[in-house]
Amino acid sequence: MIYSIATRVQSLAPPILTPHAAAAAFRQFERLACTYGQGSAARRTVGRRRYCTQSKCLPIAAGAACCLLGAPASRRHARRGMLRSPEWMSAVRHHASAPHGSGGSVVDLRSDTVTKPSEAMLKAMSAAEVGDDVLGDDPTVKELEAQVAAMFGKEAAVFVPSGTMGNLVSVMAHTWERGSEYIVGDRSHIYIWEQGGGAQFGGAHPRAVPNLDDGTLPLDRVRAAIRGDDAHFPVSKLICIEDTHNMCGGRVLPIEYLDDIGALAREHGLAVHLDGARIWNALAASGVDGIRRTQNVDSLSVCLSKGLGAPVGSVVTGSAEFIRRCRRLRKGLGGGMRQSGVLAAAGLYALECNYPLIDVDHANAKRLAEGLSALRGLSVDMASVQSNVIMVDLLEGAPCQAPSLQNAVDAHGIRCIALSDSRIRLVTHIDIDAAGIEQAIAVFSEVLQ
Repeated sequence: MIYSIATRVQSLAPPILTPHAAAAAFRQFERLACTYGQGSAARRTVGRRRYCTQSKCLPIAAGAACCLLGAPASRRHARRGMLRSPEWMSAVRHHASAPHGSGGSVVDLRSDTVTKPSEAMLKAMSAAEVGDDVLGDDPTVKELEAQVAAMFGKEAAVFVPSGTMGNLVSVMAHTWERGSEYIVGDRSHIYIWEQGGGAQFGGAHPRAVPNLDDGTLPLDRVRAAIRGDDAHFPVSKLICIEDTHNMCGGRVLPIEYLDDIGALAREHGLAVHLDGARIWNALAASGVDGIRRTQNVDSLSVCLSKGLGAPVGSVVTGSAEFIRRCRRLRKGLGGGMRQSGVLAAAGLYALECNYPLIDVDHANAKRLAEGLSALRGLSVDMASVQSNVIMVDLLEGAPCQAPSLQNAVDAHGIRCIALSDSRIRLVTHIDIDAAGIEQAIAVFSEVLQ
């Protein structure tokens, strides 16, 4: 079938298909692949999942691109869409999830949460088999929860509307008794960006420990922060860590550190919760699978809209008893959703089709960091660019401060976030291709001249 698609498309493509032309040609691949997926088999079962085969069009169309672009052309490679060149992989993938009607005029690097669902993802969502998740009978939600739990070697999981709720129910479930305390990094997302929810809603006291630049918490500082059952103090129950670490530039925590922090927690009878909003990037960058990477944490929250390109949702995973508590807390916080299989289907699609391509985001981040670090007045610590987050510092003597630079590049269609007067954050994602990266570098260069 792949070769039939390639043959039918060959006349539509130029003799030499450049990375930029690949995105346009891919539109034809995807349309034809969807056509092949229709008919009596259009709702066949794939694995344990039953949904429209049009959601499978990305690997089919990518396989057709293999044939046309001269990639490894065995039928096995074509079926799996194993595109090897980062440039045209990026172009093909950009088309697969390109924002509808974007026209390529805006390069939105504010966050990897700004992505739009691709047509294939929307088709998977519309074809999802649903039930009532609050009553526990939505099969698509159940499948997503089971798949995430298995990926990280945990007993159970629960689907929640957001990463903030995922971290909140996790902290509250671990600090079940009033008067509990959780140890957390002073640059962590839980501590800075989530309204202090553990204290606000759960009555748990946060004890901040300074993060090192690599995102870790110094073990000696953590040990010193642990408090026992003294009537004067809250009781330490939990250590929270973050991987990759957002405010530390997307740093990937070393596997040895994850082992050490887990051992320290067990020594003192504490649990470890991992804010894994971008754990997918950590897995891709480290090459370590989810079970090994999280074997020394008791729970983790993973985000489907960061890195994976799904529109909404996170999954919390841990022991069966822990998830029972989280599910109860989710209901109390207003997070129970009914036919949420429509959203879970986007997560399943993203895990299958988008997750294997995260390396392209990392390559784009490195290229963007290299380009920006060469510009007057800007500095990037290249050693910190380990995933899809780039922190750009404005040097003394730069022509403007970060908020003004943000506004200036925004006027030219490049969106980013100023974190302070001297720092800008940019995040690569599935909707940004190599051409978008070069456009961003060119705009920054023009503005800073």
